[in-house]
Amino acid sequence: MDDSTSYILSPVDSAFVGGSKALSASVQASEPASVECCSICLVDILSVVSVLLCVLFLKRLYCALPQMTSCLVRWREALALEYSVGVSRDRNLFFVLMIVPMAILLDRYEIYSPDFLGFIPEGFRVLGTATCLVAFILLRLFLLNVCKMRKTPREAYSAAAGLFRTFFCLAALSLVLITGVLNRAGVAEGTTRTVILCVICAFWVLLLLRKGQIFAHNCTIFSTFLYLCTLEIVPTGLMVASAMLL
Repeated sequence: MDDSTSYILSPVDSAFVGGSKALSASVQASEPASVECCSICLVDILSVVSVLLCVLFLKRLYCALPQMTSCLVRWREALALEYSVGVSRDRNLFFVLMIVPMAILLDRYEIYSPDFLGFIPEGFRVLGTATCLVAFILLRLFLLNVCKMRKTPREAYSAAAGLFRTFFCLAALSLVLITGVLNRAGVAEGTTRTVILCVICAFWVLLLLRKGQIFAHNCTIFSTFLYLCTLEIVPTGLMVASAMLL
């Protein structure tokens, strides 16, 4: 037996202190890449599912789109849309389908990126954004059911309530098309983000105008002001405040 090799015994508590993992640096370097890959895969999956669902119901969406677009220029079209049960049902379906694309855009360009979503891993941040968007929609629905006044005609109130869903669909569809064109043209992300904000603000102001016209035609000026504050300004203000302050 060769005695040239000597062994030194170390205490148990320090035997493994000096050791190091040869792959630790590579593993740490691979973590951001894996998170980014996970994020891209999740967004791609949600995008593909949304496109497939839209293609599946394309005929129904195509039939409802002309009347929905008319609501942008004439407030009475909102009454006609709600009166048509079939078109109203197709509009509601379109509204549900557009929630995911809108959430992807809000997350992708950091339109809605509050600090309280920071605990969510980067790859799943879009799910947190979608949850906040659904919570915003549920808050609006709650206010619609609570704040209804008896003197307001049922048809007018239903038309005003459905107008948000109509404008949401048109805004989401417009943003998908616009961002696609801008990305294809190689426009900077900061510019695209500004364009998205401008489009959202334009649709929201037009929504206030059309909804105000519906209420003003059926209610007093004071009631119209209360409706707009409660049903539009308050929930939108809460969402904007949560993005800026939380």
